Amino acid sequence: MKNSFFFLAVLAAGLFLCSPSHAQGKHEINLYMSGACSEYLQLNTSKDNSMDLYGLYESKVRYVESGPGLTLDYNYAILNWLVVGGQFNYHRVSWDQYSLVSGNSFNNTKNKFAILPQVKFRIPSFKHFRLYAKVAAGMTLNIGHYYTNDPVVFAWEVVPLGCEWGGQRVYGTAEVAYGSVIKGGRIGIGFRF
Repeated sequence: MKNSFFFLAVLAAGLFLCSPSHAQGKHEINLYMSGACSEYLQLNTSKDNSMDLYGLYESKVRYVESGPGLTLDYNYAILNWLVVGGQFNYHRVSWDQYSLVSGNSFNNTKNKFAILPQVKFRIPSFKHFRLYAKVAAGMTLNIGHYYTNDPVVFAWEVVPLGCEWGGQRVYGTAEVAYGSVIKGGRIGIGFRF
């Protein structure tokens, strides 16, 4: 127990005593590519309840496909540790939906556009490796063929850990994200001016 407490104390002291990242400019533009969107994961892992009576009449999902997601965000540094901005996300999801009783089958395709204002918190770190966390909330616009649910829904996202590496003007970036837009991670490139 003492060793783990000592290790955490040394790690915390290292984060706060290292040279803080002094960015060259206050404006950031980041372009990310991510894996499948959170709806893809939800559709792909839905349970099969076709053995009960209710499940016979409920439509089923199969052949779920999703390409990579794209995210473009802009941020403005208010303070060295506080950054505000917004992000724009795009995902495409398609799946086949069928009914066991009627035998009808059709293809659903949905284009998801999300706009989320965000707040980013920079963690004091080294000059060429910077850590951050962020939260975002906004809306998702769903446009699709045969899609009958609400076209505009609330969207949110939490990034508990993100990192930037490389230069002060051009840098690589990666983050772990969880929310209604993405569950997983993204990687990209950023520009600061």
